[in-house]
Amino acid sequence: MWAKALFDMSAFVLVPGGAETIREMQQWLNVNYNEYFGIMPCDGIYQRDTNTALIYALQAEEGLGVGTANGAYGPTTTADTPTLSIGASGNFVEILQYALYVNGFYQSGPFDGNYTQAVADAVSAFQKFMVIPVTGTANVTTFKALLSSAGDTNRSATGADTATQLSSAQIQTLANFGVKYIGRYLTGTVGSANTPKNLTVSEATAITAAGISIFPIYEDGGYVLTYFTAAQGLTDGDAAGIAARNLGIPANTVIYFAVDVDIEDGDIDGTVIPYFASVQSELANYGYQVGVYGTRNVCARVSNAGYANFAFVADMSTGWSGNLGFAMPQNWAFDQFCEFTLGSGSGAVDIDQDAVSGRDTGFNTLVSDIPSDILQKIGQIGNLLPTLSDAAKITVSLDKEFKFSAPGYDIYSKLTLSTSVGEGDNVTTFDISDGAINATFTNTLFNLYDFTQLDSTKQAGTLFNELGNSIQNGSLNVGIATEHSDEEAGNIGIQMTYTFKADEVEDGPEVEYEWEVQVYYNKPVIAAKNADGYSSLAQVVANCAVTVAGSVKLAHIYAVMNETVPGTEWVDDDAEEVLPVLQNIAPFLSNLHSVQK
Repeated sequence: MWAKALFDMSAFVLVPGGAETIREMQQWLNVNYNEYFGIMPCDGIYQRDTNTALIYALQAEEGLGVGTANGAYGPTTTADTPTLSIGASGNFVEILQYALYVNGFYQSGPFDGNYTQAVADAVSAFQKFMVIPVTGTANVTTFKALLSSAGDTNRSATGADTATQLSSAQIQTLANFGVKYIGRYLTGTVGSANTPKNLTVSEATAITAAGISIFPIYEDGGYVLTYFTAAQGLTDGDAAGIAARNLGIPANTVIYFAVDVDIEDGDIDGTVIPYFASVQSELANYGYQVGVYGTRNVCARVSNAGYANFAFVADMSTGWSGNLGFAMPQNWAFDQFCEFTLGSGSGAVDIDQDAVSGRDTGFNTLVSDIPSDILQKIGQIGNLLPTLSDAAKITVSLDKEFKFSAPGYDIYSKLTLSTSVGEGDNVTTFDISDGAINATFTNTLFNLYDFTQLDSTKQAGTLFNELGNSIQNGSLNVGIATEHSDEEAGNIGIQMTYTFKADEVEDGPEVEYEWEVQVYYNKPVIAAKNADGYSSLAQVVANCAVTVAGSVKLAHIYAVMNETVPGTEWVDDDAEEVLPVLQNIAPFLSNLHSVQK
């Protein structure tokens, strides 16, 4: 065997990216335990075979013979695992020291087989990180957490996840067994019978009422490598955002996107990374954070690339290449380590048990201040007027302003309760009754048609009918936006306020919901493309504003007109789409001016 190794000495030198301490550990394992696993490369890279060799070493010290030991942390190895504390010495301790090192602890050594205070401190730090009892003593739970991704499957944990739509009896079972966090799927079905697995509003309400928080999971695919593309990431980010918003899940909640397949390290850059880049980009429009579910390696790679805030680790899949030989991600929030049926009778429920780090607490209440019908109306308007689609996505709670930025313009969105439909300065109000939109509205908005960025084959009249049908009963106010903040100084703004009559909302209060959207066009971007374009728009807006002498809007518009157009060199490719938008708004504003007269 030694002679065979001599034919390829490249595996016995420190390679780029390797660590000298790992190489020394590999050499120590070869010297003492090679009869169990052969000659292991000493290249300084910690990976699956090195992890397995450490388990072989533990089994050898436990007295398991060659042929009996198998490199897997099974029942016999578990039963024979020693408990070590300060004062212990020998090979068991040296195995512990190296196991701590490869997991990111006990980084300065020495690796001498002596259980010192430094070793005890490292054990305590690791126990705290893994949320197992902190004692400074290395017992079987500690050893298994160091050497097996699933760890001690008999340990207690307060988290679980399930694909079952939970009944009240099953929720009570979870509460009785001390479950504090439950992972539930946003969409989809499970099994050959296509049984729905999606979380419902009534279920979420019952779960949170029982004192259990929810961490949402998105998985409508992701079982094969080819699933993970940038395009699929956009689709999934959008689907998850819509589902979460429709459920009333609070903004900033982390949604875990599943990579439920064993992907080797070399395949991650071309698949999972672009997928999560797109997920993050799309989900941000809805105000939610991205989490990743997958192997330790997948979770770490996606998180280190900046595309996931927290990790839900699939440690239960101990045979996956991305688990054995990889340390636990530093940002882990939930750790899935075993599966079983909890409870009995009508309360029985199949779960995966999850350790909980406390980094992510999920959500324990739904956004109850926006009825689902109102969110649906806002979403429909966003679908009809694509320029406002992002504003629709990010509007997830009452009395809070949300901002969306794009090349050439910023959009501010805020939903409030209103007691009346008012008409302010430079505002034209269009009433909508029973889904019908009046002729004045239609005539005035025809020139806004291109602003919607709809397919040119769609009739403008159809757009107006659909918009009226979305609002049903209420109004649309259109006017000039006042200067929003210093950030928008010098930029022209259009304000649209959609008001929904509360009597169209099931069980709603006798009030109106007012969705205010302000779109500010960025002067430097437009000027960089065509300086005259912005000046022309400013003149049209000023003409519209003069109907109210001395108004704040008028002062703002004149300030815009008097400001010198910056001679910036920056030209964004997307600016080509902005100028036509401004040109199409100009006649629209002129029409508003004539209507107000």
